[in-house]
Amino acid sequence: MIEQINSLKNFGIFKHYQANSEIYPFSKFNIFYGWNGSGKSTISRLFASFSKRCLPVGHSNCQFDVSVTGNRRITENNISDCSEKIAVFNQDFIDENINWNDCVNSILLVSEEKIDDRKQLNEYTIEHKKLIEEIGQVEENSKKLKEDIDKFLSGTAKAIKEKFQILDTTDSFYLNYNKTKLQSRITQDIHTIESGCANLSEEETINLTTAIKPDVKPVLEFRKNILDYSKILLAVANVKELLARSLVTKTIDRLKENEDIGKWVEEGLVLHQKHGSETCEFCGQVLPTARIEDLQAHFSNAFTKLKEELGQKESELKAFYIVNQLPDSANLYTELVANFTEKQNQLITITKSINDSCQELVSCIKSKTDNPFTTICNTDSIAQELIQEYNQLQDDIATIIEKHNVKTNDFENVVKKNKEKLELHYASEACNDFTYFEKCKTYEGLLSKKIELEKKSKELGEKVIELETSLANETLGAVDFNGKLHRFLGHKDISLQFDKDAHGYRIIRHNVDVAKNLSEGEKTAIAFLYFITKLKEKDSKIEDTIVVIDDPISSFDSNHVFNAYSFLKNYCKEALQLFVFTHNYGFYVLLRDWLYKKNKPRENKILTRIYTVEVTQSEDRQSTVKNANKTLTDYNSEYHYVFKQIHSFISKPSLTLDEAFLIGNLSRKLLEGFMSFKYPKSRNNREMTELISDKIKGERIYKFINQYSHHDRIGFGEPMTDNLLSESYNVVTDLMDTIEEMDKTHYDEMMAVING
Repeated sequence: MIEQINSLKNFGIFKHYQANSEIYPFSKFNIFYGWNGSGKSTISRLFASFSKRCLPVGHSNCQFDVSVTGNRRITENNISDCSEKIAVFNQDFIDENINWNDCVNSILLVSEEKIDDRKQLNEYTIEHKKLIEEIGQVEENSKKLKEDIDKFLSGTAKAIKEKFQILDTTDSFYLNYNKTKLQSRITQDIHTIESGCANLSEEETINLTTAIKPDVKPVLEFRKNILDYSKILLAVANVKELLARSLVTKTIDRLKENEDIGKWVEEGLVLHQKHGSETCEFCGQVLPTARIEDLQAHFSNAFTKLKEELGQKESELKAFYIVNQLPDSANLYTELVANFTEKQNQLITITKSINDSCQELVSCIKSKTDNPFTTICNTDSIAQELIQEYNQLQDDIATIIEKHNVKTNDFENVVKKNKEKLELHYASEACNDFTYFEKCKTYEGLLSKKIELEKKSKELGEKVIELETSLANETLGAVDFNGKLHRFLGHKDISLQFDKDAHGYRIIRHNVDVAKNLSEGEKTAIAFLYFITKLKEKDSKIEDTIVVIDDPISSFDSNHVFNAYSFLKNYCKEALQLFVFTHNYGFYVLLRDWLYKKNKPRENKILTRIYTVEVTQSEDRQSTVKNANKTLTDYNSEYHYVFKQIHSFISKPSLTLDEAFLIGNLSRKLLEGFMSFKYPKSRNNREMTELISDKIKGERIYKFINQYSHHDRIGFGEPMTDNLLSESYNVVTDLMDTIEEMDKTHYDEMMAVING
């Protein structure tokens, strides 16, 4: 139900309407009384826009706020979501449905004979409604989920953009990073992200963050020193064999047992032989031949050869000594330094172990050389694991240097790839935290469900239309309408006749000719009864409908007041909510007497509210809605209302031009009402004003109400405006004084009424 018009702006004559706290909220039955041009039709047009779920033509800049059941508000922004079922009768409805010179739109009424089909239609309709509601719920859920996903993408893209801006202010791609780019990255690498392969450790993230800085370094030189373990193994084996070899010669025990003496004698023998000395160069004695022969036997060829071989192997082993030449870590890209330093330190340790092993063997060779007669068996080999680890470290360092050089040689591409890895890492982290893929799958599931439901809804809707078509009967609609029309008019001169080709009804007079020159009363009857009949169209239930009726009685057919009232009462009393707008006081009284008595104030049961629609009489004319005062709710005459309106002008210090023109009509109505009651004989305005004892007042009142109430022509060039403004205030005072003078008792009671 519609509960209240809170505000209505830029909507026809309602320019700045704002409901105050005194305005009663709408009830089940609502009557609006107001003169022509006050804004009643404007309100009906507002309600009609709710039914059509769009703003009326010419009101694109309007603003409104209307409360409806369920703590909801209908505004110009959400009017398309309005769910209220509203039927509005006003001039727009007539213009849209009836062409007085051609045809009346078709009415589809459901036949009561097809009971089973009607039951099936009802079941289909209920099911179809549930499907539509379910579709609406799915749409709402999917819309909210889509908003969450979009918000996530926008927020994550902004965060990534800010991180890259700190690192590099020259990359336009990341300076303009947005939701679209992020979504493209996620889509492109969806499997990498879902599998977790895009996630980086904290260390990797730091390295990549460093790696994307736009600083180019020079290419570095590095040659790997790969050791051949098979050669080392062979050389060590040869050394061990020499160290363990025993000399088979005639030896001198003293020299054999004393290495230093043996070495000294060996060198002396070589010197004596070199210089051809026959005497001992040390003691000067003649060298005995036997001693020389013994010494030569001790230092035999085998002895000499062994020493030569030992010397050779010592040189071979020294060749395996490692001297590493590595680039300075300061010349590497920052992200590579930590790994390089680690490998470098490991290499230093391994190198020392290998060199130490070589040095031990060299020491053994020297010992063997000094005393070839000794055997050295317990020597250690160079471990293969050391050689393998050394070679692996050489490969690792070469790889690091290669990464450095690749980055330098293809700097832009490498940095770009590093940025993409970092971007993908950030995206993956955010997706995991947000459960992005799960939400996307849920969203896709909702879309699929919506498509499935819409397919079912379409199929069911087609069944509903098919059943409605089989049940709907235009002829039945004409019969129902004609029965109402004949009762309304009191004769059968005019009827509707269905025209298949026109898909509507022709208005026929005497069942033969197309009706021409319809009277206003006939037009009103046809239009109003057409609306009443359409309330039942397609088996619609009035109990579910808000019915709005704007002036079913025109100024030219007041003789149909009772008929209009009777049809409205009988066909609209069960409406979910009823709004009736009228300018006809007689029609208003009938409505009031029917509906107002439904109120039970003591039981706090208010089913009917009465309002007036009035135009503020100022330079900026605009309409407003007010609670009806008791001159309308408690008395059966428009006279009370007019008396109150006229009297309200007395308290004003000055009158506007609009108020002055209004006073002309109101003064005539009030005078005619008072005089007709006071002097029941039929009199015209001249005769009535002659009954006023003060002839000056009587003449002034007569001239005023005839000049400005129903004068038969517009006097161009006459000083009407000045006279109107100057005389209107005086006439109001004169009229009130006259009534008080002619019937003081009546005047006092009327004052009590309007002030009570």
